[in-house]
Amino acid sequence: MKYRYFVLTFAVLFAISSFYCSSKNDKKSSSDNKSGSELVRKSGDNIFVTLKMIPKIREVHNYKMLISQSASQVSDYTKNKEISTRQDIEYYYTLNTGEINQDGVITYIVKYDSIKVYYSENNPENPFEIRYNSNIKDSVYKMQDFMTYNAIIGNEFKIRVNPLGELKEVIEMDKIESIIAKEFGDTLKASDKTQIMDALKGQLKEVLQSQFQKFADKELAKDSSWSFTEESNIGNFPVSNILTYKIADIQQQDKETKVTVSANLEFKVLENVLKDKNATMTLEDENGSGSGTVLFNITNGTIEKKQYEKAFSSTIKLSSGGKSIKMTRKDSINFSIELLK
Repeated sequence: MKYRYFVLTFAVLFAISSFYCSSKNDKKSSSDNKSGSELVRKSGDNIFVTLKMIPKIREVHNYKMLISQSASQVSDYTKNKEISTRQDIEYYYTLNTGEINQDGVITYIVKYDSIKVYYSENNPENPFEIRYNSNIKDSVYKMQDFMTYNAIIGNEFKIRVNPLGELKEVIEMDKIESIIAKEFGDTLKASDKTQIMDALKGQLKEVLQSQFQKFADKELAKDSSWSFTEESNIGNFPVSNILTYKIADIQQQDKETKVTVSANLEFKVLENVLKDKNATMTLEDENGSGSGTVLFNITNGTIEKKQYEKAFSSTIKLSSGGKSIKMTRKDSINFSIELLK
């Protein structure tokens, strides 16, 4: 039986994506020998920091990432009864710092050790739930929907991230591609393989971008702030995500400097009426916000903790042929990263 109502991907609600292209033969420079301590400056009683990632070469860190998403809707389609869904994805993975090139771009070796997925649909007429565990080879494990997860477990690939925390590209996934092709019985055309791998790389890029924090390219003190504005979609409606970050605290202890960053998210709907030749869709009563915190160890260039929550609610009116219906929907996401060791 197919995995109903849920397309299994790594994609994160309201995720930030980016792009980058570089040569695999980037050479390291003297920047490899820099220390995170050079990014901290004292002036009187004030501490100034430059938030850049300069991790130690060949240092390995183990992480746990948890993404919990929930959604509910009420409409004529649901007979005015609430239908809700929940999805929890838990990842255990390692990041190994491979090299840093002359521009400070970091190559990490990534390996997923375990992935667990729980999905449920609270439909009064037809409830449904499913559990996937990459370490348990049961009937769910064998479902084609989970093929990419199975292929990724235990197989290394690489990502490149600039020192300001922007993930540029996902590379060296040849072994994973080979496993996926084998699962399809080597019947895939070259164009099909390319399409599958491009989609997988894009999904990995989105979820792994959440591992890092996008920093401002300037020196900052406590209470300093910076912001980014990015466009995305909620449903079919274009929105502007206004992200504001602030240095909440700077702590120095045991020869390490750790910076706590607070985050705030606001949504601005760019277009709330969508039309085609058959119908008009209108977004009404929209309301959304988000907040979070990041703990960054500037001395060794690692994110130690990160958490955020986001929520969005709205009413969508669909009009066609002189008739209209309304759907009330609520979406939320809770995200966390923890450095295990």
